[in-house]
Amino acid sequence: MQEKNLKILIVIPARKNSKRLPNKNLLKVNKKSLIQRTIDIAKQITDKENIIISTDSSKIQKIAKQNQINVPWLRPKKLSSDKASSENVVLHALNWYEKNFKKVNCLLLLQPTSPFRKKNSILKGLNLFEKNKKFSIISIGKVNNTNSHKFFFMKEKNKLMNIFNQKNNFYRPNGSFYIIKPSILRSQKTFYIKKLKGFILKSQKENIDIDNIYDLKIARSIKE
Repeated sequence: MQEKNLKILIVIPARKNSKRLPNKNLLKVNKKSLIQRTIDIAKQITDKENIIISTDSSKIQKIAKQNQINVPWLRPKKLSSDKASSENVVLHALNWYEKNFKKVNCLLLLQPTSPFRKKNSILKGLNLFEKNKKFSIISIGKVNNTNSHKFFFMKEKNKLMNIFNQKNNFYRPNGSFYIIKPSILRSQKTFYIKKLKGFILKSQKENIDIDNIYDLKIARSIKE
């Protein structure tokens, strides 16, 4: 379960529309849907009442309720478009949770598209956060072809935010988990703050992030 000094809220964003893979979060890898796999790992980190699924899908809402996970509303349309940011989705869930339940000091974002994330990696990330609460902790994976690292740059407010260079080894966010203090996310409106630590996932399997049919085929080829 979670670190003792952390009051965690896990937010799982799972909207129904996806341009590249329709109903992506309901697709199955090894006979289990991506949303169910994410629920299962979240329940290993904290109690069910500390988990929220933010979705505009009635099917995903039903799965959440079957698992006794908070799904208090279907996500508003303004937060369900391609343009809606993960940060705004998380803040929407956080505001509801703190208004109706309790204050938290740690936000953990788990996207359903990382089917092979491990409990131990998340706990290590939480331990790193507990020692560095002014930092945002983001899981990252190595870019094997260093010549391709330029393709992973993301321009945000004229800053190149999406690449980590450590001793000429390049890493990029892999989507497995994001950890941040609620007050910092509220003030900065981004996980990519100046005080940022990348938590390296060395396992190729853990680094799989399903964004297209090619990623899905790779994930389905892996036996657990």
